[in-house]
Amino acid sequence: MSNRQTFNETLCIDYTPAQHHQLAEATKVAVDDAGCIKGIGKDLVYWDALDTGVFLLSESFFQALHELVHHLGIDIEISDVIHFLISQGHRFDTCNASGCFWIDVDTEKDLNMAR
Repeated sequence: MSNRQTFNETLCIDYTPAQHHQLAEATKVAVDDAGCIKGIGKDLVYWDALDTGVFLLSESFFQALHELVHHLGIDIEISDVIHFLISQGHRFDTCNASGCFWIDVDTEKDLNMAR
């Protein structure tokens, strides 16, 4: 018997983003009734939550990433891998982080705001 635990890829999402979250720049997430990702991207018109940038990933994600890089080159994003996995019937779960403090830090200004 194996002690190996299996899990699905998971992204922490926020259904109630705070005022400091910049919606125009945020990656939006659409989820299905089971709480799994059905769409993700900055340009989603209909969305349920924001991507917090916190992921739990398995070897399946990295295999898909490798396959996409082989076919498309290195100019891909995490959301491209998520779309690919979903299109292959892979479940991508979510974790509700609503109400928790989080901030996207891309610049020194963002870091100072987080502090």
